[in-house]
Parts: sequence; C-alpha cells; structure tokens
Amino acid sequence: MRFRELISRTCQRIVANAAGSYRIFKNRKGRILKSFSPVQPIYYPQNLAALVLIGTGLCMIFLDEPSHYWRETLPVGFLHTFGWLNALGNSSWLLLGSGVLCLVLLAQNTRKFGLRLRMALYSTFIYSAFLFYTVAVSGLLVIAIKWPLGRARPKLFDTMGAFHFDPLIFKAAYSSFPSGHATTVGATIVTLALIFPSWRGFIFATGFWVAISRVIWGAHYPSDAFTGVLLGATFSYYSARVLARRHIGFKLSAGGRLHRSLGVSSARQCRHVVGNMLKKPKNGQAPASSSVRDAVVQSTTPLRSRN
Repeated sequence: MRFRELISRTCQRIVANAAGSYRIFKNRKGRILKSFSPVQPIYYPQNLAALVLIGTGLCMIFLDEPSHYWRETLPVGFLHTFGWLNALGNSSWLLLGSGVLCLVLLAQNTRKFGLRLRMALYSTFIYSAFLFYTVAVSGLLVIAIKWPLGRARPKLFDTMGAFHFDPLIFKAAYSSFPSGHATTVGATIVTLALIFPSWRGFIFATGFWVAISRVIWGAHYPSDAFTGVLLGATFSYYSARVLARRHIGFKLSAGGRLHRSLGVSSARQCRHVVGNMLKKPKNGQAPASSSVRDAVVQSTTPLRSRN
C-alpha cells in the first residue's frame, strides 16, 4: 500500500511540475517582443539552404561514388572501430538518458532544496529537456524527408549506383538521404556546444568522426551525412533561439549571438552544490549539502549570470 501511495504521489508531482514548466514557457511569450535580437546573416534560412544545395551537390559529384571504392580498401579492424563510433550516433540512448533524467528531476520536491541547488536542478532539467526535444523532433523531421525521397543505400551500389532515387517506395534500403544518425549528431553537437561552450572544439571533433563513421561503415554516402548534420544543427540552433527569446536556458547578445544563460560563476557554484549533495556523510556527520542548503536559504544575495 505504501508503495502504491509513493508511486501515486510521484506521478502527481511529475504531472504538476511538467504543467508548471509549460506554464512558465507559455507565460514567457510576452517577453519575445521586448527581447528582439537579429539573426546573424550566416544563419539566415536562405543562406543555410544555399549551403545545403552547394555542399550536397559537391559531395554527390566528387565524393559519393569514390567513397564506395575507398571504403573497400580499408582494413577490417578499421571498420570495426568505426562501427563502435557509429553506435554513438544512435538516438535511442540519447533519448532514453535525457528522458529518464527529465522524469527524475520532475519527480523532485524542489521546495525543500536551497536556492543554488534549485537553480542547478532547474538548469539541468532545461538542458536535458532541450536535448531530448531537439534529437526527437529532428529525428522525426528527417524520417519525413528520407523515406519519401527513396535514395538507395550504398549496399545497393553495385546494382543501382550512387544516385538512384525511387520516391515513395518506403523501404529501409531506400532511405539513405539524408542520414538519420548524422541528423542526430548535428542536433546533439550544437546543443552540447551551447551548453558547454568551453568544450566546443572537442564536441565538434567528436561529432565529425561519429558522422563520418556512417560513411565508413557503408550505411550512407558523404552527401547523406553532410545534409543530415546541417539539418540537425540548424534545427537545434533555431530551437535554442526560441528559448533564448523567452529567457529560458539561453540568451541572445545584442549582435544576435546565442549564449548559455547560466554564467560561468553560477555554473561553478551549482556544480559545487550538487557535488556536496552527492557526498556521503562520514562519522555520523550531516551531509555537506545540508549545510550548503541552509546557507543558501539564509542568503538573500542574488546570483548573477556572467559569460
């Protein structure tokens, strides 16, 4: 009976917190007109569309067919290594991980926590939900594009060639363009680069090899991967702008650049509070998070977000 009551209360708390989060998002709509910030010219939709047309066309002309023959010259062990990287582009583990984390955070009674700990949990929920949304929706978007187009995969190269399209056939062997894994990579690297700006170089380098692993593995052509990455990255960028104009998770500078709203100093403080909360008490002492929580509750100094 107690277990059922616990499950019932947890579900009610999840629903209530989710409804509260939606109300916050909806109520922030009034801030949009007050926080207008222009899009940088490089991110104009027409410029991105031009980049897709030029980049995809060049890949199809110069890379798609040669990549098939080049891949056949690679050692078997090399292919196995990139097969492991290829698994990182699967959206399932990203959706499962971020989804479960969101549910765990929604199930928390944050009223009993201190200010900084609440800020840490709130920020973690915002960014986890954003990752889940960008990966899920961009994945559905690429499915709606690739299946009707019907481009033959590289495994059909010997019979169909590199440029065979069979629209509306709706078969897995004819769903090569654009790459769903590469779309997930594009959405993920932009999301992580916005959340962890100091790690952007490493994030982009890792994303490059994960995306190219689809080509080396023989599941896609270079043009499929290029278009998929750009599609996912563009979707995440504009989704972050929607939140930034509502001052949720991100912010826009006067020049239109996107930034994480949580400043470096505040992020460091939140990480310290969470670390103390996770520490186990020693020798019968109270957990460090309790003292930190009490200190934060008593403090009336607001936290400032700095870049």
